Amino acid sequence: DNFGPMRPAIVTGLDYGNLKLETRVDGEVRQSSNTGELVFSPDQILSYCSRYVTLMPGDVIFTGTPGKTPAVTKGDTIEIEIEIEIERIGVLSNPVAG
Repeated sequence: DNFGPMRPAIVTGLDYGNLKLETRVDGEVRQSSNTGELVFSPDQILSYCSRYVTLMPGDVIFTGTPGKTPAVTKGDTIEIEIEIEIERIGVLSNPVAG
């Protein structure tokens, strides 16, 4: 439960290698990073996955997060926000279950 949450819509046409990502736990910023800091770029991850799996439009690949990730405990609320240029995509908020 609570693994792999996604919003009801997926945004396309972005520069996936340069997205600002912020993680908050109970309103406190715990991570502020950029997808440019991933160990492997989104292009490299996509290329690797496509060697073993036929990818189709609408498929989702979870990359993990750049930088350090916050420790969370049962009852915490995690918010993830992605920003492109000056436009926010939105906030995904989920409670942590035990």
